[in-house]
Amino acid sequence: MVEEDLVDSEERVSWRDRLQNRAARTESSFLALLRYSVLALAALALVATALFLAYGTAQQIGATEVVAEPVALDADDVMPVAEKEAAPDPLAAKPAKREASRSVKQATVKLFRTKFRKFQRPDAKIGDNQIADLVWTEERIEMFDGLAGTVTDAEGNTLAGKEAVMLHALAVVGKAAGTEPFRKKLAAFHDAKKVNVCTDEVRTRTRTIATWDSYSTDCAYWYESPMGCASRRTVSEPVVEKVCKMQYPNDIEEPAAQLAQAVEQYAVVAKARLEKAEILAEEATAANYSRKAEGRQHMELSVKLFLGFLGLMFLYLFVAMERHHRSLRRMLESRN
Repeated sequence: MVEEDLVDSEERVSWRDRLQNRAARTESSFLALLRYSVLALAALALVATALFLAYGTAQQIGATEVVAEPVALDADDVMPVAEKEAAPDPLAAKPAKREASRSVKQATVKLFRTKFRKFQRPDAKIGDNQIADLVWTEERIEMFDGLAGTVTDAEGNTLAGKEAVMLHALAVVGKAAGTEPFRKKLAAFHDAKKVNVCTDEVRTRTRTIATWDSYSTDCAYWYESPMGCASRRTVSEPVVEKVCKMQYPNDIEEPAAQLAQAVEQYAVVAKARLEKAEILAEEATAANYSRKAEGRQHMELSVKLFLGFLGLMFLYLFVAMERHHRSLRRMLESRN
């Protein structure tokens, strides 16, 4: 009987030991898995922290404000278009209140002599002073006021002063005047023939008509009915007459007007490109602000991930201490 109780006791002890060993192994495996998981998450958090911090810092590099770049114009920008408004009569051009500089006037006259005068008809002569006044009117000078420092020449050098921009405009027009489309437009004026043009014009003529004057007493029996006398008076009446005359076509501009129009087109194209450049600069500035704001968010995220990394490392330390404590306890139990 005693032997059976001893055997049962040994079996219960053996079963309890096996259960404890299995629980210990399971707990050890779970702690190892937890330890490795914490290490993996900590490594990922550290790598993500470094990446977001580097990316956010890179997004802060560079200037935020973007300034519109100066624009460049070439001969193609001042080529004549198919239809234009009628240019003013150069012979009727009035001196502008604001005049161009002497060098600009001389360059204008020189350009007209070398590129445009040979296309002038004998009946449409214009003087050198009239050329400068026609091209550089007060309105065109004002158009060039805002172009200083915003236009570059062919070499990319910024034209600092208004006079430099004017001279560059003349140079571009001179280059365009040597191209075939421009020369055809100039030759069209030189080779134009007069045609018979008939128009209906309203004119006024006077004539004498018979009338009855009820207040007149210059005739016999003026007092009898109907009272008054016959009289005559002069009236003015409109008359439509067809007038025909030989004249040149109105849709062909003379060389002086084409030169003035090309200079004005230079300023118009330059301003249009400057407006486009300013819009692009504004869009680039907005993109830079967005990029830097996103970069700051990435840097903040990297700080949060680093704090998470520290938390995971603390958990790993806690697990390691618990594992060490259990190992130490098992060693003491085995000695006892």
